[in-house]
Order: sequence, then C-alpha cells, then structure tokens
Amino acid sequence: MTPKLQISQSVLSRLGDVGKQQEGAVYGTMYDNSLLVLGLSVGAAGTGADQYARLQTHLPTEVDFCGVVIFTDDTDDDHVSPATLDTLKEVLVTDNPLVMKRAINSGTLRAYFYYNDRLAEAQYQVLTETELCQRFAHVRLRARVPLVCDPDPLSVQEAINNLQKSVSSGNVAFHITRTKMYLFGTEMVDSSPAVSQLLDTLKISPGTSLENSDVINVTMLEKATRDALSEDTTRLAPVIHHLKCARHCVSLTLPVDHMALVHVERKVAELYNVLVDTLCRSLRILERCLSGREQVSVPRAFHFLPPVGHFFTLVYPADSTDKDLERIRDGVHKELNLPQDRPMFRRGNAHVFRDDIPANAPLINPHETLKCPVKDGQVSLVYGRYSYHHYLQDGQQDDGWGCAYRSLQTIVSWFRHQGYTDRPIPTHKEIQQCLVDIKDKKASFVGSKQWIGSTELSYCLDTMLGVSCRILNLSCGSELVDLAPELARHFIVHGTPVMIGGGVLAHTIIGVAFNQESEEVRYLVLDPHYTGADHLQTIHSKGWVGWKKPDFWTKGDFYNLCLPLRPSCF
Repeated sequence: MTPKLQISQSVLSRLGDVGKQQEGAVYGTMYDNSLLVLGLSVGAAGTGADQYARLQTHLPTEVDFCGVVIFTDDTDDDHVSPATLDTLKEVLVTDNPLVMKRAINSGTLRAYFYYNDRLAEAQYQVLTETELCQRFAHVRLRARVPLVCDPDPLSVQEAINNLQKSVSSGNVAFHITRTKMYLFGTEMVDSSPAVSQLLDTLKISPGTSLENSDVINVTMLEKATRDALSEDTTRLAPVIHHLKCARHCVSLTLPVDHMALVHVERKVAELYNVLVDTLCRSLRILERCLSGREQVSVPRAFHFLPPVGHFFTLVYPADSTDKDLERIRDGVHKELNLPQDRPMFRRGNAHVFRDDIPANAPLINPHETLKCPVKDGQVSLVYGRYSYHHYLQDGQQDDGWGCAYRSLQTIVSWFRHQGYTDRPIPTHKEIQQCLVDIKDKKASFVGSKQWIGSTELSYCLDTMLGVSCRILNLSCGSELVDLAPELARHFIVHGTPVMIGGGVLAHTIIGVAFNQESEEVRYLVLDPHYTGADHLQTIHSKGWVGWKKPDFWTKGDFYNLCLPLRPSCF
C-alpha cells in the first residue's frame, strides 16, 4: 500500500520557476504513513543519485531524498527511463519512491509512487508554511568533537569515519538545553513524552513561519569511561611503541552544528537516533570542507533560510572570504534553482536564532506582528531582515539631532543582514568622518551635533558600501499620497528601507499600503526618535513603529527621500 502524499506550498511554487526540460530530485520526510515533500533540487552538474545524496546532508535530518521530478511537455506519459529507475533505487526513506511530472507549458503536475514495478498515480494535499510549523519542530544540535589526523584528505576522511562509527556505537548522550532531560539511547519509547510536551516545557509555541520559529537546542556528551561489564573487553598488558621521527599532525576541535526536523507527535526518546544521524550528517559536511583544502583550518557551520521552504546548512572555512566561496555559492544557487542577482548564502545571510541574539542587541524586524489597517489594500514591505536603530542606543547621546544617523544605521543593517556587506554598523563619528573624507563637510563636523539629510545618507552608502541611491524631492508633505505606487514598486524591486527627511526630522519607511478604489494610503514607519528601552510592546503601543497616515508628515514642509538600490550580485 502506498503512503499518503503531501507537498509543501513552497515546493509547488518553486516548480513553476523551472522553465526547461530536465530532471531533478525531491526531498521529504515520512510520518504517520504520509510522505511530505519539502525540498527540490534541479540543474546540478553531474546530476544523479550521488549528487542528490550529497545535497541531502545539507538539509535538516529526517528530510531525505525521496524521488525525482521530471519537467516535460507531456505529463500523461507514464514512461520512466532506465536511468531514472536506477536513481529511484537509491531512495531509502520509503519503499515507494516518488515520481513527479511537471508540464512546463500548461503547469500541470502529476505525482506517482513507484509501486510493484509500475507507476501508481497519487493524489496530494498541499501544506502551507504555517501548517508545517504547527506539525513539525526543529532541533538544533551543537557539539565540539576533537579531530587528530595527518594533514591529507585520506587521513581526514579516515579520522571522521572513525568518529562516525564511535558516535553510532552508543558512546554519546544528548542533553536538551533548559531541561533536565538526557537521552542515552536506552529509554523506553512508550513511556516517553511526545515532542509537543517538550515544546510546552520549553514554552515554545508554533510560529506562523520558519523565520520566527524557535528551535529545540541540544548539546552532546561523550562517554568518558568504558563499560566495566562489556563482553568484548580484552585484558592485555599495555604496550608502548615509541618511534622518533618528524611528522606533521592536524589537531583541532570540530564545531558540530546541524538541524533536524521532527514531527511533534514523535516520542522524545526517539530523538536519540535522530540526533546521532544529525551528528553524522554534520561530520560528513565537515569532512568535505576539510578535505578540499591544502591548509586545514577550523570550519564553521551556517544555517540559511533561503526562499525554498526549509533550512539549508553550509560549512565554510574560518579563513575564507566571501570571494573565496563564490564557486560554492554558485553551485548551491544552481542546484536549488535560485536567482543569482542577490546573496542568499553569504555569512551575513545566516539565520539568526532567537537564542543567539545578544540581550542588548537592537530589535530585529519589529514590524512583523503589526496588522495593516488598509482594508483590501495592496501591501508592499521591506524584504528580509533589518535592525531598528533609534535615539540613545550604544551610549550615544543623540537625542534631538541623530535621527538621520539612526535611519542610516537601520539601512546599513539591512545590507548586513542580506549579506551584501560585513561592515559593522557605522557610529555617528564614523558617518561624520566619511562625509569629511569625501569633502562634503569640514573637519569641524566630526564630533559635532549637526544634522544630516537624505543626500548625505546617499553619499555615505555610496562610499561605505558602494550602494547607489535614488533621491526623490517633494515640495510638500501632502505629495506623499501620490508617491504610494512609486514606493510600492521600490519595495517589490529592491526591498530596501527608505529614509525620508524634512524640516528637522528623519524617519525610515519600510512599507506602504494603498487601496486604489478608496484611495486610502498608509506608510509603515520606523521612528528613530524613540528614547526608551527596546521593549516591543511599548514600541508598538506608543506608535514608534507603526502604520502612519500621510498627514504624519507636515503638509507644508519640503521632503527628500533616499531610496537605496539593491546591487545585483550573489
């Protein structure tokens, strides 16, 4: 009997982005006699079962290669090539591999399970991202594993293989952070609580999107002593062999950091085997990172959340630059069929988990829970992440003069979070020095409390980040009503925050909503004049971040808008 089939909304959307005949792979997870398809890869060089299995290690554990997708002109043909059948033999997560056929011209999608040496058509249910977050939880395993070997690829491979054998043989245990729960692999599954109960204990509620979902954090413990009653213990006299010679040796600590996806009805005791597999996946990625380099350096794992509907983990050498990693990123973009006009896998693109955010860090995307007041309006918002910068942060006494500086800091944070730059957020003094260096201001400007405007922001973005800007001039604030379609296009095409300055005030616009029939317009505004603590409820209730009517700005004042343009790169 074939399983039930579910396909995530993200996969269905991505299928429509493929415009040529080719074959790819789909990745999914099995639960409750259902196969849920979560991932898709196409267009990889050397496509085949080995390539699909390699890509699988970058996905959360429990998301496995489960079938193929064929992009064709005719979905009615149930013929599958011998090469595709050979590829399906490598599917291990289910006895009934999945074959999906997508018609490029008509958009028709048909799904089949390979059952009893034939294709049996399957009906499928579509799962939204919110439903996915309600049914599944992410587990993040972090550990430090010692590695000692010769500095050559074969030795690295052998040493990591030995590590995998060691962790698979029961020599490790796992601790669920913020609880007293330890997993030793010997727990009774029937008496174990469900993952949903663990989420309640950790006070983790299902998010509405992967972006704002919390994870279950887990650490690893390694057995320090041998079991005294082990049957295979052989008692021998110790023998020491001392050989004096010159030898190079690599000794470092591998930072294991990987994700797993588990259904909330799974038993917590079952997580032991999932975590062992997670550890082994991480070690395989670390091995590939270390084996491909002449000089071995400590690598680091990064978890990315590109627009594919699942996390994707990559490991980069610590001493590499974004330029060094272009070839790797290029390959991943092609495999996942992602556009190459914006970064998605630079270090700056790495997902920031809630537990990793420092206590004194600025708020990230404080607008996300706000509801748009425009009924049936077209809503266009800033793309991705940014941090909210306002008066009196960082010990800077800028109340009354630093609003445009804070708007610039918010814009620079956007370029950092999107991976366009790794430059730190500039201080007020650095912004002033930049304007002096390009001879826009006199030397006495540094250390002063003088205002800056939209034009100065554009100069700083060009000099500091190489980012070009558009400047829009309004003779009066009442003209903002007519500017709504223009700002909507900006957020759709570029997605960057917009600075608006006029009189003695500056604000940051991060969204616009308007209804063409009712002519109702609202702007989503970050107000940098806030002087309190970064308390989200206070900021919302007092309107420091919120939807504003056009009359929020003075009708008779002159205004300039600085619209940063998103560079085209990856």
